[in-house]
Amino acid sequence: MHGFPQTKAIWHEVAPALAAHYTVVASDLLGYGQSSKPNGKPDHSSCSKRSMAASNPAYAHAMCEDYRAAATIDLVHDRADRGAGKKLAMPLHVLWGEHGLVHKCFKPVEDWQKVVNQVTGKSVPCGHYIPEELSRTVIDEARLFFNGV
Repeated sequence: MHGFPQTKAIWHEVAPALAAHYTVVASDLLGYGQSSKPNGKPDHSSCSKRSMAASNPAYAHAMCEDYRAAATIDLVHDRADRGAGKKLAMPLHVLWGEHGLVHKCFKPVEDWQKVVNQVTGKSVPCGHYIPEELSRTVIDEARLFFNGV
């Protein structure tokens, strides 16, 4: 699942290539891409988070719980795991654009090594939207990673 504001369309070249060999799940967030959308009003109020929550309280509740968990109990659990020296066991391969903010502000492989046992990765010559800018690279990197796991 991707975040705002992209739709699954950002994966339009990558997903079909990977789906030929792997299971790919590509869904859109409410109101984006091929998901359901509220009817628009001249003042755009029907697309506000408040209106969407009123029309589907379960959606709003789940969204809020996700944010609350990430900012509270997930942090507690993550800190406890780090304090106990526990790390995620699955391998992780990270790509980031060398012209993007991640490259300027973070050290992705080093940062992920704090929480994952086996991390590989590299910067690639693009900005932030790697699947659109370098779809062939994403496909090749994913296939190498999945075939090596």
